[in-house]
Amino acid sequence: QGRRKTGAERSEEHRQKGNELFKLGAYESAVDYYTRAVNAEPGNAKALGNRCAAYTMMKSFAKALTDAEYALRIEPKWAKLHSRKAVAHFYLKQYDESVDAYSSALTLEPSNEEYRSGLEQAKKLAGSAENQRRRREKEELAARERR
Repeated sequence: QGRRKTGAERSEEHRQKGNELFKLGAYESAVDYYTRAVNAEPGNAKALGNRCAAYTMMKSFAKALTDAEYALRIEPKWAKLHSRKAVAHFYLKQYDESVDAYSSALTLEPSNEEYRSGLEQAKKLAGSAENQRRRREKEELAARERR
């Protein structure tokens, strides 16, 4: 009679299966396995980061952002997670937040050209008229909430 697998062991098996499916482009199935991995071990930042990547490929950017933020509470020094958070913010048109997340990624990995390129793109759009309007609306809302 074999011993029962630990949550961490089951989690890693599910995560690896998710990775195989991700490589095949089966993102929804990959999300299912990454979710199983998180359920088996809620502190599995790699599974959350992988699910974040799968959600990004599915264009489910709000879900990707949630996973990135949760995983960063577990692994705050993981540059790739900061970059995944930045990508989610970018596609949600939250350019200021994208700039912040790319900056965090670059602080951790200063020589990463992918992060530097993403940061430049986000900075360009952060300066756009649409983003300036969004920033003003956000500031006005915050001022009203303080009253």
